[in-house]
Amino acid sequence: MIERAPIRRIVHLMLENRSLDNVLGWLYEKDRPAHIIPDGSCPHFDGLHTDLFNRDAKGRKHHVIRGTGGRHWVPRFDPDEEFQFVTNQLFETQSEHDKPADVGPCQGAEPAMGGFYQDYARWYRNNSEIMMSYTPEDLPVLNGLARKYAVSDRYFSSVPTQTNCNRAFAAAGNSLGVDDKGRMTAWVNNRNSNWLARPQGVQFSEPTIWNVLSEQGQDSPDDWMIFHSRGSWLADVLGAEGYSYTRRIMERLQDPRFDAHFAEVGTRKAAAGNTLFGMIADGTLPRYSFIEPSWTLPLGPGLGPNGTDYHPPGDIRKGERFLKDLYEALSGNPAIWDSLLFIINFDEHGGTYDHVPPPSNAVAPWAGDSTTPRPELCEQDFQFDRFGVRVPLILVSPFVEQSTVFRAEGDVPYDHTSVIATILDLMGVKREHWRLGKRVEKAPTFENVLRANTGNGGDPIDELPSMSERLYDALEADYPDHRTDMRPVHAVGIGVTGHFVASQAARNFTFAEQFQGGLIPVTVRYSNGSGSPVERDSALDVRGMAVKFHLPSGGESDLIAITLPIFFAQTPEAFLGFAYAGVPEPDPPETWFQKLLDMLQLRAPARKPDLPEDGTQGVLQYANTHLAARPGTVAATMLVTPSSYARAEYHALHTFKLIAQDGAETFCRFEWAPVAGVKPFEESGKARRLAS
Repeated sequence: MIERAPIRRIVHLMLENRSLDNVLGWLYEKDRPAHIIPDGSCPHFDGLHTDLFNRDAKGRKHHVIRGTGGRHWVPRFDPDEEFQFVTNQLFETQSEHDKPADVGPCQGAEPAMGGFYQDYARWYRNNSEIMMSYTPEDLPVLNGLARKYAVSDRYFSSVPTQTNCNRAFAAAGNSLGVDDKGRMTAWVNNRNSNWLARPQGVQFSEPTIWNVLSEQGQDSPDDWMIFHSRGSWLADVLGAEGYSYTRRIMERLQDPRFDAHFAEVGTRKAAAGNTLFGMIADGTLPRYSFIEPSWTLPLGPGLGPNGTDYHPPGDIRKGERFLKDLYEALSGNPAIWDSLLFIINFDEHGGTYDHVPPPSNAVAPWAGDSTTPRPELCEQDFQFDRFGVRVPLILVSPFVEQSTVFRAEGDVPYDHTSVIATILDLMGVKREHWRLGKRVEKAPTFENVLRANTGNGGDPIDELPSMSERLYDALEADYPDHRTDMRPVHAVGIGVTGHFVASQAARNFTFAEQFQGGLIPVTVRYSNGSGSPVERDSALDVRGMAVKFHLPSGGESDLIAITLPIFFAQTPEAFLGFAYAGVPEPDPPETWFQKLLDMLQLRAPARKPDLPEDGTQGVLQYANTHLAARPGTVAATMLVTPSSYARAEYHALHTFKLIAQDGAETFCRFEWAPVAGVKPFEESGKARRLAS
């Protein structure tokens, strides 16, 4: 039972693979936090500024970029996150793939944080994306919670490496496990060993915070539960979802007596039964809930399941929506909210840039007379004396003052073991019973951030941008020379007026006023599809024809058409995906030979970052992942540049349903065909095609 009022429930959501700078770096760009803990520490939030940079292999500076140009999957390749590559990122070393990092010279050294660009550029294109960072406008939910409640700018992952070891530290305060030779090993990288028998077949062997709670009498599902996501069929086939990942990698949680402590997250829309959202709705949430997001499988740009974990290169808006649903569900039930501490953090930085060097004063879990066993070997000879890269930690609670930035008192910073220590303190477990090693024993806690009577109560955070706002921003980003006083697309065009007279046959199909044979005034705008204000008339592009009928009754009716016979999106969401895919890439597409070398990892392909930006690869990627878009993409390759707007054929975007007097339904689309015939633009005797 939690003894320390007023916190009676703790919810902990651990997300994936983002540094603090990557998602919260511009949080207090224009102002200061209202409260700083501890008193007397730096009054500023330690975020980003554009003077920060990394150098490439030729010594050229690549500065931090504010924003992502409308992209929500930056970086579009999953950066390296293994121990040796994090060493590259921190110390600008040059470890090769599948080879141990040269960590000897780095012991006790101050990381320069200057190797992120080079480490990413050696293997991936779109190099500048590793220096991009999301703004509060890009991530209104995560940033909104950080501003409304409390965020730490001195919270570090526990190990300078990837997911498994950091999640092990978050569960057990160490990353100890038995290797395939039966030796106790301190791991620094993920280990795929499910084919081995236990205990070797499970990476981490030591007790967890949940084992400690159970041993101290808090052994009921009312005391603690771990919630996981139900996987898609593809994720299940690939072995990533549909079960608790925490349970899979921690041997001490696999006892069948713990089966009742695991349940699915569910959804807010269908909040019922033995799920996280169901328990929030009916007020039966356990005292301590640990939540796993659904997992992104980074199989390549736009490929693989997109989870709610914020993991690159997944679309982070899915994580934003999940976080918003979870916060609103928790704050919307007073029985939960009035005594809640909601902890949000990320397991590791995932290779994304951060400018703050991790301290080198970490305590090894087995130091001194710790109950954690001393390993027989440390993978890659790492001594666990350095923390990992800085990651977000947000505390959400009615007992947290609005606009708070907090840090640990003393020289030892917060890391994942601080969460363990804080929860065990709040759950009333005496320290002599923790027995999770020296790192947990020495970890600073953050109970001092919790204040009674703050008046900070569960108000809604900023809404996610509307579909129209997101579409406008994405389309605007497609054209770097776009002017804000012009349309985001179809910027260049001409307007004409005239009259429309429908044929006698049209009256047989519809009672619509414009088709009854009278002289109908019309306003027509012809346009090029691009959002560029300087596109030439001869440009290879879709043309548009927007007609407004001024009806005899005083009303108006619109008919929008383009020269593309089949549109490439069936829903607003799909059109938004197309718009994002068209954002120009800062690096040129690779040849098939470079891609082969990338795949075989034989060498880092040569890059030419100064070539003009282009969005072609993104559009092709969109077509590969949206089956309904493929006919439209193929049709686009067959278009020709018309000699004039009047010598092109236009196809209406929308399908209309005509209903006869007997109830029979007919679907139809309208087309405009020039009486003089279609005539292509001639240049050097050849018609210009989009396919060229």
